[in-house]
Amino acid sequence: MIDFVKSSLATITLFLAYMLLMFAGPLAGVLVPFPVLFYSLKNGRGVGIATVALVTVGLLFLTPAAALFYLFQCGIFALLLAEFLSRGKGAVKSITYTLLINMLAVSGLALSYGFWQGVDVNGLVVKGIRAATNQTALFYQQNGLKGEDLEALRSILAQTAEFTAIAYPALLLILLGAVACLNLFLLKKASKRFLTPLVFDDFSRFKNPDQMIWVLIAAGFALMLNDVLVTKVALNILLVTLSLYFIQGLSITSYFFKKYPVPGFLKILFYLMLVIQPYLTVLVAAVGVIDLWCGFRTPKIRENL
Repeated sequence: MIDFVKSSLATITLFLAYMLLMFAGPLAGVLVPFPVLFYSLKNGRGVGIATVALVTVGLLFLTPAAALFYLFQCGIFALLLAEFLSRGKGAVKSITYTLLINMLAVSGLALSYGFWQGVDVNGLVVKGIRAATNQTALFYQQNGLKGEDLEALRSILAQTAEFTAIAYPALLLILLGAVACLNLFLLKKASKRFLTPLVFDDFSRFKNPDQMIWVLIAAGFALMLNDVLVTKVALNILLVTLSLYFIQGLSITSYFFKKYPVPGFLKILFYLMLVIQPYLTVLVAAVGVIDLWCGFRTPKIRENL
């Protein structure tokens, strides 16, 4: 009972912080699934289900939209991930299954809402994205940004809005994947407190299927076709595929960090640079792709001449 109260209070606090706080909100949003994950694995799925139900009902009194958002983007997500982990599926399979089922649930909800209300859900999402970018430009304008700097910002935000309007399904999937990975990292630190031992894959050995390179190539060529729908689908597939190769590139980096005595501060510096330097992110993804041919982690066999 005490753990159920802790789980519920922590979840509602993090979710409200995510919704209401401008700067600390994103960090809180990443941690929203963690209480349900932690206490489901520690005390059983019953605590997790009860927490999700209580938080969802509580948010209904705030706004139904917030309740649905929590349920489909955090609640079901956390319950599924905890369930697969407790069944010994390992990190990679647990995240994959959770993301697929969660995205199907979100898509089903969106399609059902659009059908019953007779509205274009995609159009509403695009409208919301453009409204958010306009609000961002207005915020900077009200805080003193003027002239050419303001116009440059508006141009960048307009381009960002157009890109996001096309690629938001892939961006949402990538974001949920990142949230799952960060929460698993925290769970690994507390794994000794759970009912059953969790299976964590050796991240330094992560590798995408070799056949996935053809998905990347096909999506790249499809972008050159003069068709709006094909371009949209291809761009989303390309972004998801590249993100998977980025993860493979990170696993190669982790492998060499373990193989060679790299100082801790250099590791921290590298990961910080990944956050603030997009070109390094592209380089890491390229390493993940090239690994298909180079086999960076394959032991080198010396020949006796």
